[in-house]
Amino acid sequence: MGTGVDGKALGGRQPVRPGPRSRYCAGVPRTVWRLVIAVTAAVAAASWIEGTISLRAFTVQVNLLIAACYGWLALRPPAARRPARYTGPLRGGVLVAALALSAIFFAEGGDGGTPRSLLAHLVTTLLVLADWLLTGRDEPAPPRWLPVAWLAYPVAYLVMTLIVGTLMTGPAWRRYQYPFLNPTVPGFLGRIAVFAALILLLGVAVLALARLRTRLSSRPRL
Repeated sequence: MGTGVDGKALGGRQPVRPGPRSRYCAGVPRTVWRLVIAVTAAVAAASWIEGTISLRAFTVQVNLLIAACYGWLALRPPAARRPARYTGPLRGGVLVAALALSAIFFAEGGDGGTPRSLLAHLVTTLLVLADWLLTGRDEPAPPRWLPVAWLAYPVAYLVMTLIVGTLMTGPAWRRYQYPFLNPTVPGFLGRIAVFAALILLLGVAVLALARLRTRLSSRPRL
């Protein structure tokens, strides 16, 4: 049913707006869903923590990032739960990091045959991807430059790894968390360039999905 220029519904009826209680109840399933994602990611990260050195692992950091992001999205005060311009970019950045983790892990021949490996490298990524596809229809369309901004965390992780590896002493396997991040290994720059291009393409795909979701949700329903 359309509305007139004065904001009244055609036919003389005022459109019914949901009250605070109904809006709160409508958000309960999303809150529970995002708590499930946060708890799953926290369990996945905890299963890989074995001493402080494991906190440098991309697997642990990405799953902690998912847990923190979705825990905050689920538990933030009701007054802050209305759509904001930052929630979409935040969720998108977390999804790009999770997709990068899964893609690089399996591309490098990671062992996905154990439950904890599947949980940390695949299940949490699929949960975040599902959240991106199924929620966020009320968020503004994300800007086109976001895929470049989403490179910030992977680049920061690379810089941190190189600095820590240079300052530490000991064998290379201990100084560099992953062999392909060891700058003394032949082909290091080429491999980093491939990974950067892959992450950028993942960001473009995530952005395209968001803009398609926004376009579909703006269509009038019959």
